Parts: sequence; C-alpha cells; structure tokens
Amino acid sequence: MKLNSDKCKLIICGKKDHSIVVKVGDSEIKEEQCVKLLGINIDNKLNFDQHISKIVKKANSKIAVIKRSFRFLSQFKKKLLLNSFVQSQFSFAPLVWMLHSKRATVKINSVHFRMLKILYNDTESLFEQLLAIDNTFTVHETNIQKLMIEI
Repeated sequence: MKLNSDKCKLIICGKKDHSIVVKVGDSEIKEEQCVKLLGINIDNKLNFDQHISKIVKKANSKIAVIKRSFRFLSQFKKKLLLNSFVQSQFSFAPLVWMLHSKRATVKINSVHFRMLKILYNDTESLFEQLLAIDNTFTVHETNIQKLMIEI
C-alpha cells in the first residue's frame, strides 16, 4: 500500500526550535500548526481555541438562519430547531475539548444565552433565568452529565 502524503499530517506538541519534516519513502510530510482529526481541530498547543471558535461560529450562523423563519414556526418547532441545529454543535466529542478553558465555556454560554433570548423573545432576563424558563442546563453542565453517565 502506498502512502498518500496529501492525507498525512504531522503535528508536534511541545517546545522545539525548528520546523520538522518527516520523509516516508519518496514523500515528505511537513509539520502543521493545526490539523483536523475526526472533526476536531487540534493545534500544536492543545488549546482547542480554533475548534471552539469554529463551532461557535457555526452555531451563531445557524441561529441567524433559523431566526429568519421564526414568524412561520410554533414555539415547539422553534425550540426543536434551535436545539437540533445549535446545541448539537457542542455535543460532538466534548470530552476532548470541554475542559480546555474557562474562556471557551464563556464563549459557548454566550451562544446558548443568545439562543435562549431569541427563543423566548426575552432580552431582559439573565442567563440563569432563561435556563430555568427553558428547564435546561448549560452546555457544559449537559456535557458533564453525559460524561458521568458514560463513566
């Protein structure tokens, strides 16, 4: 079987003083700062900032698209759409990235808060109040619950 160098990626985590290139047969594999592996963006510092930014951006764009059709939907369908298309962004492989940083949790909570404000047409309530109205938990708490169930 021949190596497909276009599909091979090299990432080095830790301190180094120069870029590394690995040669396998006739192919050279150059070091990259960030690689995508099974849908997760992993960078050489293992901080997952790029991955978190990507999923937050996707979730925000989905909120915007769904919001445009709100006038045609019942409350149940609004909630179903938002949960399906927005919350799902944060439920893929959370064990890998969810405990990364407080800043990541804040970014995700801000998307969740925005979603709840739009869903309930409420710009006055606090995040915790909207969570109580929705009878739900933060994305982080939900992911912790899933983790505990798996353990």
